[in-house]
Amino acid sequence: MNVGRRLRSAPVRVKIFVPVTAVVVAAFACIAYATSLVLERQLQEASERTALQKADVAEAAVRRAMLDGLTREMKHAVENLGESPELPRIALRRVNGQYVAERQVPGHAYVPTLELPLPGTAITQEILSDGQSYLRVTKSIANDRSCFQCHPPSQKTLGYLEVDVSTTWLTRRVSQSHTLIAAAAGITLVLVWLAVTLSVNAAVLRPLHRLGRAMSGLKRGDRQIRLEADSRDEIGRLVRHFNEMAEQIHEAEQDLVRTERQLAEAERLASVGLMAAGIAHEINNPLAAVSVAAELLNTPGISEEQRSKLAKMVLEGTERIQNIVAELLTLDRRQGLVLKPEDPATVLRQALHSVDVPAHIRVHFRVQENLPKILVHRDKIARALGNIIKNAVQAMPEKGELTFSTETSDGRMNIYITDTGCGIDPEILEHIFDPFFSTREVGKGFGLGLAFAHSMIEQHGGEVFAASTVGEGSTFTVVLPLAQEETQDAKEGLEPGEGH
Repeated sequence: MNVGRRLRSAPVRVKIFVPVTAVVVAAFACIAYATSLVLERQLQEASERTALQKADVAEAAVRRAMLDGLTREMKHAVENLGESPELPRIALRRVNGQYVAERQVPGHAYVPTLELPLPGTAITQEILSDGQSYLRVTKSIANDRSCFQCHPPSQKTLGYLEVDVSTTWLTRRVSQSHTLIAAAAGITLVLVWLAVTLSVNAAVLRPLHRLGRAMSGLKRGDRQIRLEADSRDEIGRLVRHFNEMAEQIHEAEQDLVRTERQLAEAERLASVGLMAAGIAHEINNPLAAVSVAAELLNTPGISEEQRSKLAKMVLEGTERIQNIVAELLTLDRRQGLVLKPEDPATVLRQALHSVDVPAHIRVHFRVQENLPKILVHRDKIARALGNIIKNAVQAMPEKGELTFSTETSDGRMNIYITDTGCGIDPEILEHIFDPFFSTREVGKGFGLGLAFAHSMIEQHGGEVFAASTVGEGSTFTVVLPLAQEETQDAKEGLEPGEGH
């Protein structure tokens, strides 16, 4: 399992070279072994033929001397043949085992002949003596008609001729042959490996590296990158497929950009339409009340009390319209703010008092007194926090708990507003600070409350985050900068107010 996993993760070069090298090595090993066996067999056969030829020559000389009755000449012929370095021993023996003539090189140990040939035949025997190898040919000298005058016809064999032929040269030649074959196989293996390496690099690896670099460029965003398909093989087809894929991606991205523009335009028009409907409904109600009150003010005969109530309706409607316009203008970040050091607890209480919190919601105000002051526009930041509180109250229509807490770190104040309401879906959570985004019905709000809070907090140099779990509640974290003097106290290790 590990070997297979490693092989799959190995480079292409390794996947190609390892099997090819293994096959080539195995093939050359088999060829070298077979060649060595054949060569060794051929040399052995040549050695046997040489030994038999030597034995035939010796037999002819001995037989001629025997026919001439020249025993001394027969011994002399055996001794002369034995002087050859290739024949360390030659001997002529009778059937009873008695040696008639023998010539042996000094130092050549005698090994007795264990097997005798049939009449008129010869046998060979491998002999090792003093670290040297020999081939003994034992040839039977047959009795024929020319010998009947001295030997009876019933005697089939007259004697035996023993010839030891040195095969040391054969061993040396076989060893040299093995060395030559191994060297040839090694050189051929290196040449084959080089040929495979160059071929694989030129035909596979180099095009694959070029294709890999092109794909990396395509991944980085270079949609104009193309490769030249200069071959008609599999790599060439792969390059052409890459070019087609790059072209399709380029066209798809262009289509996607056009689609996104159209979608953004449609969303913008939808937002504008939704905003217009919400604003029209929000402004229409107080405007209608103002219009009716203004008409009634011109009615003759109304009492002062009625006139006062109608005037109050006009003022309230006008103030409502002004607040709506003010929230819209808040999204314009070019307006200036006058920031002052303020107490966080005071700002939070002002924000809480601006919201009508129902009796079924329990409020936990866990904010300490004498906290480091924050640098804010108190009314505007209280209104932004009030919008967040209003959102939390709307998430708890029946019962719940609303908790306020703070934390100071790194020159900033974290204000936590936590509710135990229904929570917010993740799909909705990422859009809650978008202008004109609202899950309520038209006329019940047009999505500027949290957008105003987000914009106003950022104008103060702060941040606002929301975390929520559906069915458990939400926590809004408002991060605001501390006043400069509070930050300086923190750097010097003093409590706020000490040393002043």
